[in-house]
Amino acid sequence: MNSEVRTVRFAPGVRVLRRDESTIQFGVDATRSGAINVPADQALAVFERAHDPIDVEDLVSSCADLDGMTPTSARELIDDLVAYRILVPAVSHRVLLLGRSALAGQIASALQALGISVRMPVSGETIAGFLDRTDSDAPILIVDQLADTPQISRMLTFHTGWRIPVATVDARVRVGPLSYGPHGPCPMCAHLADTAHDEQWHNISVSAAATPARLDPSVVLSGAMLATVITRRILGIPDPPGVAAPAPVPGHVFTADPFGMPMVTQRLDHPHPLCPVCFLRHSPTAQTETDQTDTAQTETDHSRNGARTARTSSP
Repeated sequence: MNSEVRTVRFAPGVRVLRRDESTIQFGVDATRSGAINVPADQALAVFERAHDPIDVEDLVSSCADLDGMTPTSARELIDDLVAYRILVPAVSHRVLLLGRSALAGQIASALQALGISVRMPVSGETIAGFLDRTDSDAPILIVDQLADTPQISRMLTFHTGWRIPVATVDARVRVGPLSYGPHGPCPMCAHLADTAHDEQWHNISVSAAATPARLDPSVVLSGAMLATVITRRILGIPDPPGVAAPAPVPGHVFTADPFGMPMVTQRLDHPHPLCPVCFLRHSPTAQTETDQTDTAQTETDHSRNGARTARTSSP
C-alpha cells in the first residue's frame, strides 16, 4: 500500500456481509467483491467502521485483535483490500460546474453523493466573475452551454485543469471532447467541427437555448451517469472492485444514447486546425500578454479606487 495513504474508507457500493460464521465478503457477488476468512461477527464490528474515513493504523490494529490474526497478517489484509479497491483513500475532490439545466442538476447531485465538492456560480454571478474567483486547475464541467461555447472557450483559454463539455443533443448526451491544459481539442474545436457539419449550428444552438426541450428522463439520467463516471475517473477515484477500464485521455468523446445499441459509444477527436482559441493557447507570448493586461487593469482599478477614496476624504 502507498505509504502516503493515511486514511481509507469503503469504496462507494461496498458493504460488508456475513457469508458464514468464519467468512465475510464485501458485496453480493463473491467473484468480484472478495471474501476473507475471519471470525465473521468480530470482523463485522471492525469493518462497519470503514463506511466513514478511518485511520489505516487504527484499522490494522483492530484487525490484529481478531482471533487468528497477527499484526503482520492484519497489515497484509488491509494492503490487499486497498489493492483490490475495496478500501480507497479518503481524500477530498472538487470540480467546477457551469450550467443550470436538468442535466446539470443531476450531474451535480451525483457528484455530491460521491463526496465531491461541486462549485457553481451563485445566483446572478457572471461566468467570467465565477472563473476569476475559482481555481484554474480544477476540472470544469460545461453543461448544456452550446450557445455560449465561443465565449466560454475564450474564458478557459489558459485553464490548466480538465475541461469536460457535456451537451444534450436531442435524445443523446455528448461528453467531450475532453481537454487538459494545452492538450486535446478545446470546446471551440468541437464548435467548429459541428459548424462544418451544419453551417447553421450556432444559430440552432442559440435557438435551442431559448427553447428548452421536455427531455425524456432516460436521456437526462443516462447522460448524468456517463458524465459522473468520466469525471470520477478524471479525478482518480478508483473504479469498483473487479472493474478495469482505461482512464479518459484528451480528445475522448463519449456519447450516451439510451435508445441505441450500444448505449455508450466513444471516439477520439483532435484539435481543429483553424481553432483561434488553441492558436492563442499555444502562442508563447499569449499568456504573458494576458497577464500584463490583467495587471494593467488591476492597477487602473486600484488607481480609480484611490482617487475615489481621496475625493471621499476631502473636506
